[in-house]
Amino acid sequence: MPGYVLHLAEAEIIMNVLAQHRADMEDLAPDGRNRFRLGALLPDVLRGSAKERTHFWNPADKPLLAKAPDLSRFLTRYGTFMNTPEMLGYYVHLHLDARYVHEFWPRTFQLTDDEGRPCTRMDEVTQIHLLHRSRASVPASAFFSSAWYYGDYSRLNAYLLDRYHVTIPVYRDLTGFPVEEADPSLLRTVLSEIAELCRTCRPGEEKNLRVFTIDGLEEFLSETAQEAARELLPVLQTANHDAAK
Repeated sequence: MPGYVLHLAEAEIIMNVLAQHRADMEDLAPDGRNRFRLGALLPDVLRGSAKERTHFWNPADKPLLAKAPDLSRFLTRYGTFMNTPEMLGYYVHLHLDARYVHEFWPRTFQLTDDEGRPCTRMDEVTQIHLLHRSRASVPASAFFSSAWYYGDYSRLNAYLLDRYHVTIPVYRDLTGFPVEEADPSLLRTVLSEIAELCRTCRPGEEKNLRVFTIDGLEEFLSETAQEAARELLPVLQTANHDAAK
């Protein structure tokens, strides 16, 4: 799944797209932008298998190597609460994760077994073929590590922070947050981790990417932001209309 900084960069892109339509998170709350950014981090307050709850994975996907949020499961339970910046932020986090698995991964690498046959089950995938790196093959056991996949997140951080003028949100109490699966108070830990990422990242590290490409990633982020903004726009337009009465 995308890292913290990627989620915050996507949140900035979405807010810029919405602004072109004269819609703003401030239409929902005075500190709407900050709350939207916090919401975009909220699904990641839990780690490991606990993400199954915060990301609304479909139980049927449990055997898969890549499990994407089931947006319909989230909206079925919380769709009537989509009128606060933090809830919209939560949704766009899940939206990005879902498109990341279903759209971005297949553009970037292919999962196969030892015979080179495409597969998706965790117990079958043994090789990762990098589609933009001369189809170099990386053992699945080594791929999800600081040397490859997760390392690219670290190598991208400084670039994303600067390119998208990422603003790190300030912690605030999200009283009445309705998603029972996620505890907003845990954002304190997440924000501390992001502060450390910002402190340690170095400009120019994006030149050493091993899995992703800048062009491919930015094209995907733009497409995803445009799609998410189209879904959020009616909520903000309604809020703007109500405020003008």
